[in-house]
Amino acid sequence: MSEPNEYDGIPLSRILPMWRQQVKKLSLEANALQAENECLKANAELDRKKYYGIMGAQLTEIKKLKANNQKLKNDSAKYEVFNAVVWRSAHTAPKDGSFILTYNHDNSGGTIRLVAWCDTLKCWDEATDHGCVFTHWMPIPKRPNN
Repeated sequence: MSEPNEYDGIPLSRILPMWRQQVKKLSLEANALQAENECLKANAELDRKKYYGIMGAQLTEIKKLKANNQKLKNDSAKYEVFNAVVWRSAHTAPKDGSFILTYNHDNSGGTIRLVAWCDTLKCWDEATDHGCVFTHWMPIPKRPNN
């Protein structure tokens, strides 16, 4: 059997250069697409590293902030006892009905009383006297744990 000299009535001598040109064009397009795909993969990898780098830094910062927050809570607990025994100026005393210790300097060396603000009477009230006068106050210390 002999080789055909034409395809659909067109001589092969004309078709083969057209096919070769088309194959070359498709090959160039495939190479360009492959190069673009590699570039996109590389950019995606850079974006991933950048994202996880930022996230890692943020997670590290969050861990530092949590540790610092815990330290502040611990320090706050330490100083809470200290703050409870510091005498404060009378004008800062709470008028919410909670009991406080008051101090007023007098000729006998000073008086300490347990009082609470009475909203009805609009004065500091204690069990034995109404309208006590004082210069300093402090919160009542918490009871011991044991």
